[in-house]
Amino acid sequence: GYTNTGYVSFTGTSAACPVAAGVVGLMSSAYPELSREELTEALLTSCEKVGGYSYSTTPGNDFGTWNSEMGYGRVNAKLALDAAASFVNVCAGDFNVDGSIDAADLLVFLGDFGCQLDCGADMDGDGEVSGSDLLAFLAVFDTDC
Repeated sequence: GYTNTGYVSFTGTSAACPVAAGVVGLMSSAYPELSREELTEALLTSCEKVGGYSYSTTPGNDFGTWNSEMGYGRVNAKLALDAAASFVNVCAGDFNVDGSIDAADLLVFLGDFGCQLDCGADMDGDGEVSGSDLLAFLAVFDTDC
């Protein structure tokens, strides 16, 4: 937190709650069709096990290993978004998620061509958008999901 004399230590659930809420807001913004249960599962299953603590399966904590000090672990927004995406019926090549693979998706693909990090049009999962992705895209072009 911040006081009139500078920054001070801000830890515990008081600090974790707004971070977790922000990540849930991000997920629900990206995937408004997800239920509360799906958002909860995406958030909790994507947490990173940190802090040097021992995490274990605990009755009542159904989303993976848990620890009384750290809960499910540290929230990771990228991993949570990836987990949320797994609940959505995403069609490969439908980059604008409108249910069809068409010229609008081609424009998105061309905009990503040559990208080498976190590329939405990386259809073969090799970390870059290249000719192999173009072939994969053309194979599904002009189809519906």
